[in-house]
Amino acid sequence: MVITPTEGGFGASVRGIDLRQPLTDRQRADLVAAADEHVLLSFPGQAIDDGQQLAFASNFGTPTSYFKRQAAMTGNGSDPRIISVTNVDGDGTLKHASELPDEGIMASRLWHSDNSWRQVPDRYTLLAGKEVPPTGGDTQFIDMRVAWDALPDGRKDALRNVLVAHSREQGRAAVGVQLTDEERRLFPPVPQPLVRANARTGRQALYLGVFASHALGMPQEQGRQLVQELLAYIAQPRFVHSYAWRVGDLIIWDNSQTSHRSTPFAEHEYRRVMRRIGVLEEAPLLTP
Repeated sequence: MVITPTEGGFGASVRGIDLRQPLTDRQRADLVAAADEHVLLSFPGQAIDDGQQLAFASNFGTPTSYFKRQAAMTGNGSDPRIISVTNVDGDGTLKHASELPDEGIMASRLWHSDNSWRQVPDRYTLLAGKEVPPTGGDTQFIDMRVAWDALPDGRKDALRNVLVAHSREQGRAAVGVQLTDEERRLFPPVPQPLVRANARTGRQALYLGVFASHALGMPQEQGRQLVQELLAYIAQPRFVHSYAWRVGDLIIWDNSQTSHRSTPFAEHEYRRVMRRIGVLEEAPLLTP
Protein backbone atom coordinates (compact mmCIF):
# COMPACT_ATOMS: atom_id res chain seq x y z
CA MET A 1 0.00 0.00 0.00
CA VAL A 2 1.41 3.37 -1.10
CA ILE A 3 -0.03 6.66 0.17
CA THR A 4 0.98 9.66 -1.96
CA PRO A 5 0.10 13.25 -0.94
CA THR A 6 -1.76 15.14 -3.64
CA GLU A 7 0.10 17.98 -5.30
CA GLY A 8 -1.04 21.21 -3.67
CA GLY A 9 -1.06 19.89 -0.13
CA PHE A 10 -4.64 18.66 0.27
CA GLY A 11 -5.58 14.97 0.29
CA ALA A 12 -3.66 11.86 -0.72
CA SER A 13 -4.13 8.95 -3.12
CA VAL A 14 -3.86 5.35 -1.96
CA ARG A 15 -2.71 2.61 -4.34
CA GLY A 16 -1.56 -0.97 -4.01
CA ILE A 17 -4.60 -2.12 -2.03
CA ASP A 18 -7.71 -4.10 -3.01
CA LEU A 19 -10.68 -2.82 -1.02
CA ARG A 20 -12.63 -5.96 -1.84
CA GLN A 21 -10.39 -7.76 0.66
CA PRO A 22 -10.40 -7.35 4.47
CA LEU A 23 -7.81 -4.93 5.85
CA THR A 24 -4.96 -6.06 8.04
CA ASP A 25 -4.54 -4.35 11.41
CA ARG A 26 -1.52 -2.50 10.00
CA GLN A 27 -3.43 -1.28 6.94
CA ARG A 28 -6.31 -0.10 9.10
CA ALA A 29 -4.00 1.83 11.43
CA ASP A 30 -2.10 3.37 8.50
CA LEU A 31 -5.30 4.51 6.78
CA VAL A 32 -6.74 6.08 9.95
CA ALA A 33 -3.43 7.93 10.45
CA ALA A 34 -3.45 9.03 6.80
CA ALA A 35 -7.01 10.31 7.12
CA ASP A 36 -5.96 12.30 10.18
CA GLU A 37 -3.07 13.84 8.27
CA HIS A 38 -4.61 14.41 4.82
CA VAL A 39 -8.40 14.52 5.67
CA LEU A 40 -9.22 13.23 2.14
CA LEU A 41 -8.06 9.86 0.78
CA SER A 42 -8.78 8.67 -2.75
CA PHE A 43 -8.64 5.06 -3.91
CA PRO A 44 -8.58 4.95 -7.73
CA GLY A 45 -9.87 1.99 -9.72
CA GLN A 46 -11.72 0.10 -6.98
CA ALA A 47 -14.39 -2.17 -8.49
CA ILE A 48 -16.23 -2.75 -5.23
CA ASP A 49 -19.91 -3.49 -4.67
CA ASP A 50 -22.15 -1.97 -2.00
CA GLY A 51 -21.45 -4.74 0.52
CA GLN A 52 -17.70 -4.40 0.10
CA GLN A 53 -17.91 -0.62 0.49
CA LEU A 54 -19.92 -1.09 3.67
CA ALA A 55 -17.37 -3.57 5.03
CA PHE A 56 -14.53 -1.16 4.26
CA ALA A 57 -16.39 1.72 5.94
CA SER A 58 -16.76 -0.37 9.09
CA ASN A 59 -12.98 -0.19 9.58
CA PHE A 60 -13.43 3.48 10.53
CA GLY A 61 -16.38 3.08 12.91
CA THR A 62 -20.11 2.42 12.93
CA PRO A 63 -21.89 3.14 9.62
CA THR A 64 -24.71 5.68 9.80
CA SER A 65 -28.30 4.54 9.41
CA TYR A 66 -30.27 7.15 7.47
CA PHE A 67 -33.91 7.82 8.18
CA LYS A 68 -36.64 6.99 5.68
CA ARG A 69 -36.95 10.33 3.88
CA GLN A 70 -33.20 10.55 3.21
CA ALA A 71 -33.19 7.07 1.67
CA ALA A 72 -36.32 7.76 -0.40
CA MET A 73 -34.96 11.11 -1.55
CA THR A 74 -31.90 9.48 -3.07
CA GLY A 75 -33.50 6.36 -4.50
CA ASN A 76 -32.17 3.65 -2.16
CA GLY A 77 -34.51 1.63 0.00
CA SER A 78 -32.69 -1.67 0.48
CA ASP A 79 -30.19 -0.80 3.23
CA PRO A 80 -30.59 2.35 5.37
CA ARG A 81 -26.80 2.61 5.67
CA ILE A 82 -26.26 3.02 1.91
CA ILE A 83 -27.52 6.03 -0.04
CA SER A 84 -27.61 6.28 -3.84
CA VAL A 85 -26.68 9.81 -4.93
CA THR A 86 -27.93 9.84 -8.50
CA ASN A 87 -29.92 11.51 -11.26
CA VAL A 88 -31.09 8.09 -12.48
CA ASP A 89 -34.51 6.61 -11.70
CA GLY A 90 -35.03 3.16 -10.26
CA ASP A 91 -35.63 1.75 -13.74
CA GLY A 92 -32.23 3.00 -14.93
CA THR A 93 -33.40 6.00 -16.97
CA LEU A 94 -32.46 9.64 -16.47
CA LYS A 95 -34.92 11.49 -14.28
CA HIS A 96 -37.40 13.70 -16.11
CA ALA A 97 -36.43 17.33 -16.47
CA SER A 98 -39.26 18.37 -14.13
CA GLU A 99 -37.65 16.33 -11.33
CA LEU A 100 -34.27 18.09 -11.57
CA PRO A 101 -32.65 19.56 -9.65
CA ASP A 102 -34.33 17.71 -6.77
CA GLU A 103 -33.97 18.39 -3.07
CA GLY A 104 -30.91 16.21 -2.65
CA ILE A 105 -29.05 17.70 -5.61
CA MET A 106 -29.77 21.28 -4.53
CA ALA A 107 -28.68 20.64 -0.95
CA SER A 108 -25.48 18.90 -2.02
CA ARG A 109 -24.36 22.05 -3.87
CA LEU A 110 -24.12 24.08 -0.67
CA TRP A 111 -21.12 23.85 1.67
CA HIS A 112 -21.83 21.39 4.46
CA SER A 113 -20.47 18.77 6.83
CA ASP A 114 -22.56 15.61 6.62
CA ASN A 115 -25.26 15.32 9.27
CA SER A 116 -23.84 18.12 11.44
CA TRP A 117 -27.47 18.70 12.44
CA ARG A 118 -27.49 15.39 14.33
CA GLN A 119 -26.31 15.17 17.92
CA VAL A 120 -23.95 12.42 16.75
CA PRO A 121 -22.91 13.57 13.26
CA ASP A 122 -20.92 11.71 10.59
CA ARG A 123 -17.18 11.68 11.21
CA TYR A 124 -16.32 10.18 7.82
CA THR A 125 -18.08 9.91 4.48
CA LEU A 126 -17.22 7.31 1.84
CA LEU A 127 -18.36 8.04 -1.72
CA ALA A 128 -17.91 5.64 -4.64
CA GLY A 129 -18.20 6.67 -8.30
CA LYS A 130 -20.21 4.09 -10.29
CA GLU A 131 -21.06 6.32 -13.27
CA VAL A 132 -19.65 9.82 -13.72
CA PRO A 133 -20.31 12.54 -16.32
CA PRO A 134 -17.54 13.42 -18.79
CA THR A 135 -17.40 16.96 -17.42
CA GLY A 136 -18.63 18.63 -14.22
CA GLY A 137 -19.98 16.86 -11.19
CA ASP A 138 -16.77 17.33 -9.20
CA THR A 139 -16.75 17.30 -5.41
CA GLN A 140 -15.19 20.39 -3.85
CA PHE A 141 -13.67 20.57 -0.39
CA ILE A 142 -12.67 23.31 2.01
CA ASP A 143 -9.74 22.50 4.27
CA MET A 144 -11.23 23.88 7.47
CA ARG A 145 -7.91 23.44 9.29
CA VAL A 146 -6.19 25.85 6.94
CA ALA A 147 -9.12 28.27 7.13
CA TRP A 148 -8.78 28.25 10.92
CA ASP A 149 -5.01 28.65 10.82
CA ALA A 150 -5.35 31.71 8.57
CA LEU A 151 -7.42 33.66 11.11
CA PRO A 152 -5.64 36.30 13.23
CA ASP A 153 -4.81 35.14 16.75
CA GLY A 154 -7.20 37.62 18.32
CA ARG A 155 -10.03 36.35 16.15
CA LYS A 156 -9.23 32.77 17.15
CA ASP A 157 -9.40 33.70 20.84
CA ALA A 158 -12.88 35.15 20.32
CA LEU A 159 -14.19 32.10 18.44
CA ARG A 160 -12.52 29.17 20.20
CA ASN A 161 -15.31 28.49 22.73
CA VAL A 162 -18.34 29.52 20.64
CA LEU A 163 -21.24 27.10 20.19
CA VAL A 164 -23.42 27.17 17.06
CA ALA A 165 -26.95 25.85 16.53
CA HIS A 166 -27.13 23.34 13.66
CA SER A 167 -30.43 22.06 12.28
CA ARG A 168 -31.79 20.08 9.36
CA GLU A 169 -34.51 22.72 9.10
CA GLN A 170 -31.88 25.42 8.48
CA GLY A 171 -30.26 23.37 5.71
CA ARG A 172 -33.50 22.54 3.96
CA ALA A 173 -34.76 26.13 4.22
CA ALA A 174 -31.70 27.14 2.20
CA VAL A 175 -33.10 25.16 -0.76
CA GLY A 176 -36.74 26.15 -0.20
CA VAL A 177 -37.88 22.89 1.41
CA GLN A 178 -39.93 22.69 4.59
CA LEU A 179 -39.63 19.84 7.07
CA THR A 180 -42.66 17.88 8.15
CA ASP A 181 -43.91 18.33 11.71
CA GLU A 182 -42.64 14.84 12.47
CA GLU A 183 -39.14 15.71 11.23
CA ARG A 184 -39.08 18.87 13.34
CA ARG A 185 -39.99 16.78 16.37
CA LEU A 186 -37.39 14.11 15.62
CA PHE A 187 -34.57 16.49 14.67
CA PRO A 188 -34.59 19.66 16.77
CA PRO A 189 -31.62 22.08 16.55
CA VAL A 190 -28.46 20.88 18.29
CA PRO A 191 -25.49 22.91 19.57
CA GLN A 192 -22.12 22.06 18.06
CA PRO A 193 -18.69 23.56 18.72
CA LEU A 194 -17.58 26.15 16.17
CA VAL A 195 -13.97 24.98 16.54
CA ARG A 196 -13.07 21.29 16.70
CA ALA A 197 -9.78 19.55 17.43
CA ASN A 198 -8.72 16.13 16.16
CA ALA A 199 -8.30 14.07 19.33
CA ARG A 200 -5.32 12.17 17.90
CA THR A 201 -3.40 15.03 16.30
CA GLY A 202 -4.64 18.10 18.18
CA ARG A 203 -5.14 19.93 14.85
CA GLN A 204 -7.95 22.50 15.09
CA ALA A 205 -10.52 23.33 12.42
CA LEU A 206 -13.65 25.39 11.94
CA TYR A 207 -16.88 23.36 11.91
CA LEU A 208 -19.83 24.90 10.07
CA GLY A 209 -21.80 24.83 6.84
CA VAL A 210 -25.32 25.29 5.53
CA PHE A 211 -26.86 23.54 8.57
CA ALA A 212 -25.36 26.16 10.91
CA SER A 213 -27.98 28.68 11.93
CA HIS A 214 -26.56 31.07 14.52
CA ALA A 215 -23.96 31.35 17.26
CA LEU A 216 -25.31 30.87 20.76
CA GLY A 217 -24.70 33.10 23.78
CA MET A 218 -25.45 36.36 21.96
CA PRO A 219 -28.49 38.08 20.41
CA GLN A 220 -29.81 35.77 17.67
CA GLU A 221 -29.39 38.26 14.83
CA GLN A 222 -25.81 38.93 15.88
CA GLY A 223 -25.26 35.17 16.05
CA ARG A 224 -26.64 34.77 12.52
CA GLN A 225 -24.39 37.51 11.21
CA LEU A 226 -21.36 35.78 12.71
CA VAL A 227 -22.21 32.49 10.99
CA GLN A 228 -22.84 34.19 7.65
CA GLU A 229 -19.56 36.08 7.94
CA LEU A 230 -17.64 32.87 8.58
CA LEU A 231 -19.42 31.01 5.75
CA ALA A 232 -18.30 33.72 3.34
CA TYR A 233 -14.79 33.58 4.78
CA ILE A 234 -14.27 29.81 4.38
CA ALA A 235 -15.56 29.85 0.78
CA GLN A 236 -12.58 31.90 -0.45
CA PRO A 237 -10.92 30.19 -3.44
CA ARG A 238 -7.63 29.84 -1.56
CA PHE A 239 -9.25 27.29 0.77
CA VAL A 240 -11.14 25.31 -1.91
CA HIS A 241 -9.94 22.10 -3.59
CA SER A 242 -11.75 20.14 -6.34
CA TYR A 243 -11.82 16.39 -6.86
CA ALA A 244 -12.48 15.27 -10.46
CA TRP A 245 -14.17 11.87 -10.52
CA ARG A 246 -13.31 8.81 -12.58
CA VAL A 247 -15.35 5.62 -12.71
CA GLY A 248 -14.22 3.24 -9.97
CA ASP A 249 -12.90 5.93 -7.63
CA LEU A 250 -13.71 5.71 -3.95
CA ILE A 251 -12.93 8.61 -1.62
CA ILE A 252 -13.20 9.02 2.14
CA TRP A 253 -13.07 12.36 3.92
CA ASP A 254 -13.11 13.60 7.49
CA ASN A 255 -16.21 15.75 8.08
CA SER A 256 -14.75 17.15 11.30
CA GLN A 257 -11.95 18.89 9.38
CA THR A 258 -13.59 19.70 6.03
CA SER A 259 -16.67 21.15 4.39
CA HIS A 260 -17.75 19.96 0.94
CA ARG A 261 -20.21 20.41 -1.92
CA SER A 262 -20.89 18.99 -5.40
CA THR A 263 -20.62 21.02 -8.61
CA PRO A 264 -23.20 21.18 -11.41
CA PHE A 265 -23.14 19.10 -14.58
CA ALA A 266 -25.53 18.50 -17.49
CA GLU A 267 -28.00 16.48 -15.42
CA HIS A 268 -30.50 16.02 -18.26
CA GLU A 269 -27.81 14.63 -20.56
CA TYR A 270 -25.29 12.63 -18.51
CA ARG A 271 -25.70 9.97 -15.85
CA ARG A 272 -24.10 10.27 -12.42
CA VAL A 273 -24.44 7.37 -9.98
CA MET A 274 -22.63 7.42 -6.64
CA ARG A 275 -22.89 5.37 -3.44
CA ARG A 276 -22.54 7.15 -0.13
CA ILE A 277 -21.90 5.63 3.29
CA GLY A 278 -21.36 7.64 6.46
CA VAL A 279 -19.45 6.64 9.59
CA LEU A 280 -20.64 8.05 12.92
CA GLU A 281 -18.66 9.97 15.47
CA GLU A 282 -17.94 7.76 18.49
CA ALA A 283 -20.04 10.02 20.77
CA PRO A 284 -21.90 13.34 20.74
CA LEU A 285 -19.61 16.31 20.29
CA LEU A 286 -21.12 17.90 23.42
CA THR A 287 -22.66 16.41 26.53
CA PRO A 288 -26.44 16.25 25.89
